[in-house]
Amino acid sequence: MTSVSKILFVGHEATRTGAPVLFLNLLKWFKSNCSTPFLIILRIDGPLREQYEQIAPTYIYSDPIRENRFERFIAKFKPTRNKKELFYKNLLKQENVELVYANTATNGELYEIFKSLQLPILTHVHELEYALRVCNSNSDLERIMRLTDRFIVASHAVKNNLTVNHGIAANNMILCYDFIPCEEIESYRTEKKLVCQELNIPLDSFIICGSGTMDWRKGTDLFIQLANSLVHNLRNAPIYFLWVGGRKEGHYYEELIYDVNKLCLETRVIFLCEQVAPWVYYSACDVFALLSREDPFPLVCLDSATLGKPILCFEKSGGMPEFVEDDAGFIVPYLDIEAMCSRIIQLYEDDTLRQRLGARAAAKVRERHDIEQSGRQIVGIIESFESCKCQVAT
Repeated sequence: MTSVSKILFVGHEATRTGAPVLFLNLLKWFKSNCSTPFLIILRIDGPLREQYEQIAPTYIYSDPIRENRFERFIAKFKPTRNKKELFYKNLLKQENVELVYANTATNGELYEIFKSLQLPILTHVHELEYALRVCNSNSDLERIMRLTDRFIVASHAVKNNLTVNHGIAANNMILCYDFIPCEEIESYRTEKKLVCQELNIPLDSFIICGSGTMDWRKGTDLFIQLANSLVHNLRNAPIYFLWVGGRKEGHYYEELIYDVNKLCLETRVIFLCEQVAPWVYYSACDVFALLSREDPFPLVCLDSATLGKPILCFEKSGGMPEFVEDDAGFIVPYLDIEAMCSRIIQLYEDDTLRQRLGARAAAKVRERHDIEQSGRQIVGIIESFESCKCQVAT
């Protein structure tokens, strides 16, 4: 290994969604705690690009390759079969990259480039089967499974899916639960009354929060069904529903609004869309309800738990039951809205129970899912490839 060896960190996009935010937090921690140099490739641009660029040299794979005048002249006589592939092969050679850490299993089109340079590939899988199929072509997904040297998995649910549906051997997967910077999240604690004033809702509101992009997988439609059930069961209660994330556009959003209007929930359901600091709203809520049909180990639950909120989720929907267990909220049967409604009513009527479950949720995040422990675990996994050693600050 030469003294200028580097790691290539690869992400799929720079949006304010779970995997890109986790990836950004990991890179911030890595830069602060490790002396090993690195560079970043993101497949798709997004609002977090500038923050990535502040950490390390960052390349956007979807950007066009810029050529100087001489290169354009030569190309007229000797066209390059794939300019982008050639550019990135040359870049990785010049930077003396020794290892690829791919965050998410959605970057299959890049794997042939990495393997042509004989680079070992670590793939950190945050997806379950539906997302894997939707976000990849069949050839890209096959390429990821075939060319990855070792998998890091975000939950037991992810591990089981890779075994059952893709034949990945258990001894080629390492469990590393997703993580958050607990101390940073806790700094966003906000007085509930300030959020109530901002949203023009009663100061004694009982707030149920949901979060994520607005789509079928995240169950935004189920969030509306939950709101309808709770409003009918607690007719005189000042109960409100905040959805943080997504955009107010597209057919799915129009369908959501159609249901909200038909159910006369316009004053109860509030779509806040994408927020720079969503933790302010998690801090103000009383309960976090995960309505996802599929979610490997959502950060929004860890964020809310850190702020002392009990978590409700569906069984058979992914990794969150592995966190909630029997002491940090409630797990209800898959898509059983009435069961979730009953549990929320129980929490509404029992402040002591709600606070106890929320306090345990906060403790579990700090004990198991803080970036400090997880960052060091990931460095250990990287170091298992003998050609790449990371010097970690103690």
